[in-house]
Amino acid sequence: MPRLTEANSLCGWRSRTCFQYSTAERVRARLIEPALEVVDLLEAEGVRRVAEVGCGTGAMGMAIAMAMPEVEVLLIDRRQKAVGFCEIIVWRLELPNVKVIQADLEQDSSPVGRVDAALFRAVSPVPEDLEMAEEIVRRGGLALIWTRFDQPLVEKDGWIAEERQFTKVAGLVLHIYRRAEKGADAADRRE
Repeated sequence: MPRLTEANSLCGWRSRTCFQYSTAERVRARLIEPALEVVDLLEAEGVRRVAEVGCGTGAMGMAIAMAMPEVEVLLIDRRQKAVGFCEIIVWRLELPNVKVIQADLEQDSSPVGRVDAALFRAVSPVPEDLEMAEEIVRRGGLALIWTRFDQPLVEKDGWIAEERQFTKVAGLVLHIYRRAEKGADAADRRE
């Protein structure tokens, strides 16, 4: 995977955008490996469109885009600085299956449309992540939320808490939620 090797070296680049991930090894361990852990799940689900919400550096979404070139990956962030950084890296890595979108999903989800799965890592508390996911994840789709190990699965109307997995990243767990199939809301009718 030459692109993944190049991504590792680019993400190790020291900038304010990724200051907490000051080495390529930290980027790989904290962002890329967790994303690659869910590739089998995404493939088993037949996912064709994925959104990384609050993407920051976009490393998780780009890792999935490289591992699954047939899948469209949306990198979404409300901050222009993060969006600009992601656009440069996507251009540099020549990732035709990645779109970078500046949007605040708490205000407006219309630039995104529906996706099969949404990824959240340290975006908001889990109930708020699920509210944002409800605006973009199709019925039957997934919300994959990485959070601190001490956070339990939560109950939320319209979502089925499927699993809580420990990850290779110390202190993080992956919560897997499926959007309920029943009923069609206004956002579904807009599609």
